[in-house]
Order: sequence, then C-alpha cells, then structure tokens
Amino acid sequence: MHAQTRFIAFALFLACAQYVAAQAESPGGQKASFTMSISLVHGTVKPGSEVPVTVEATNTSAGPFDFIIARGGASLYTIQVFDSAGKAVPLTPFGAALQRGRYLHEEGKPPRVLVGSAGGHTIAPGETAKDMVDLDERFDLSKPGSYTVQLERLDPATKLTVKSNIVTLTVAN
Repeated sequence: MHAQTRFIAFALFLACAQYVAAQAESPGGQKASFTMSISLVHGTVKPGSEVPVTVEATNTSAGPFDFIIARGGASLYTIQVFDSAGKAVPLTPFGAALQRGRYLHEEGKPPRVLVGSAGGHTIAPGETAKDMVDLDERFDLSKPGSYTVQLERLDPATKLTVKSNIVTLTVAN
C-alpha cells in the first residue's frame, strides 16, 4: 500500500473516530436527544468570502424533539474556530457583540441593537433538521491558512452538551 493511501485511510479512520467520540454521552450512560453533524458549503474560500456551515441535527431519542433555530441575534451554538497552530481565531466586532448579547459599536457609526428571531421544528425519531451558520460574520478569517471548526449545542431535554464533528476550512488567495 502506498504511503499516501495509508495516510488517507488513517485520516478517514480518525475522522470517523472523532465523529463517534463527539456525540454526547454522560458518564452515567445517558445519551443526548440528538446528534449533530456539520459540513462546509465551500471547503476552500478566499479571504473575505462568505463561509456558510450546514448543521444537521438528527433525533436519536424515542420521541419527538423540538429543535429551535435562531435567525439573527445570538447563536444557539458555541462555535469554535482554531487556526493551524491551534490558536482560537479572533472574533469580528459583530461576533464579539453577538457573544456579549448586546449591541454593536463601530467607529463612526451609530450603535446597533442586535436582535433576532427563532423558530422551531419538531423532529420525529430518526429524522434530521437542517440549520445554517455563517462563520465569516463572526470570525476574522481574513488571513490565508487552514482552520478547524466545531460546534456545540446544549440538549435542553438531557442538559448534555452535544458536539459536532470537526471540519477543516482552507482560506486561500
């Protein structure tokens, strides 16, 4: 087997292992009501481009599950973005304001109050709901490089934190 083929096989194994390990389970064996998987609409983007992330939540419980989706305002996800050195990527002014849950002050502009709305889907057991998250408005992705992205979300039914898989984004000129 060629070294490159072995590397690809090993990378796929690690990716699958990360996905399985990322699904929430408490030390007592309680499982979350849903699993969460993310994917990038575009794996490679130019600096300043939009970076939409598709989120899929699958109901793994025995009953219906209400999945809330927020539009504008604060996110229901904790979003982690790291550069290739493992350092957290800085937030944009908008991202910092969202994290504080208040309003945005930009030099020379009037303050903006950050409000949003939310809606929900009732997901039957085994069904999946989709959501989108835009990274570019929250994180400074202006420097070329490789970035890892992972989302977390609280399961309101079990109070467990559900983690997504980890995806890699490339920003290139």
